[in-house]
Amino acid sequence: MSGFIPIGRELQNHWLRRDKDYWNVFCEMYFLARYSDKPETRVIDGQEVTINQREFIFGRSSWSTRMDISERRLRTLIKKLVDEGFIKQVSKYSKFTIYSFEYVPEMNQKSDQHNDQHSDQQKSEKRPAETLTGQGFEAHGDQQDFEERPAQRPAERPQKEEGIKEEGYKGECFNNMAINHETTAKELIEYLNLKTGKRYRATKGTMKNIIARLNEGYTKEDCIHVIDVKCAEWIGTPREKYLDYDTLFRQIKFPKYLAQQLDVVLRQDPGGGYSSKSQRTNSILDQEMRKEGGRFGAERRDITHEAHNERLPEFRG
Repeated sequence: MSGFIPIGRELQNHWLRRDKDYWNVFCEMYFLARYSDKPETRVIDGQEVTINQREFIFGRSSWSTRMDISERRLRTLIKKLVDEGFIKQVSKYSKFTIYSFEYVPEMNQKSDQHNDQHSDQQKSEKRPAETLTGQGFEAHGDQQDFEERPAQRPAERPQKEEGIKEEGYKGECFNNMAINHETTAKELIEYLNLKTGKRYRATKGTMKNIIARLNEGYTKEDCIHVIDVKCAEWIGTPREKYLDYDTLFRQIKFPKYLAQQLDVVLRQDPGGGYSSKSQRTNSILDQEMRKEGGRFGAERRDITHEAHNERLPEFRG
């Protein structure tokens, strides 16, 4: 239908609505998707492209600036939207990508199913009486009543977005998403302990905020980035006491921490050295941790104590 693209109320309780940045980007995609059924030709960066109905142009760098959201989060959102069938990649260029807005409201899906069922029912009604008789139905008496009786559909259970706590269902949510994230949350608690020298246990309380952020679409790498950034910024300062699972992964704080860049946090003084011993220590520790490949458990070498006591070879010379 030309003129508009429908959207459904089921998104009111969807995970997209739980994150302000994600919801704004999704709405931007909706507004920019071409509603006309007539294709449009544009020239972008010297490249002639054709935009068909429901398609829009996406450039991660320009959208990041315009929507005030990090490119890392945009990459995560795009992947989730593609995986869940909201959008589909049509064509990819060096500086931008064309996506198709594939989302169809549940109301329209049910309407299409109803139309198909109604069409099948009409075909059945047009069959001659002897055909119905051959199937065990009498060709008189109750036949008209049977033909006019609306088709009965089995009661459908309301669908819930997997892993999202919905207000319309008395606060219930599926546990399978949380279980899937539990291993990752434990690894992140272990990583936080390694970076800070603390000894938090992986319990429901300590993992609650981490799992909540993972359920919102953030990745393990996002969480590690936040730990790295805040450790580099706060260790050796009065704010070091806030390096805990509650502060770092709090919903209102996490996006802001994620937007910070590690190389900016590790500011250097005019003489070329680090502004504090803790920043130099954390820089070396971070480099060594990355060499270890971010491994967890027995495979990982514990270098925190060595770094903070300047026993690593990197401190010499």
